[in-house]
Amino acid sequence: LISTSHISDELFPGTEKQFYGADCLLKGMALQENVSFFDIKAYTTGTHLLKDKFHLNADGHQVLIEPFAKLLKGVF
Repeated sequence: LISTSHISDELFPGTEKQFYGADCLLKGMALQENVSFFDIKAYTTGTHLLKDKFHLNADGHQVLIEPFAKLLKGVF
């Protein structure tokens, strides 16, 4: 399972709190079902967002490549 990403709470009020709740549920499900959980927020920051303050920019995607590849190698 994969977490939610960062988002601008200024532009999308309350969304960070909602995303936090969703991530907690996803982490719990991953633990319960013994599946991997990849936390995007552990590798990215708000500076990795496009101008829309919602989607990851190229740098945001770039920093995820290595840790996600390591996770996949461990799974397969």
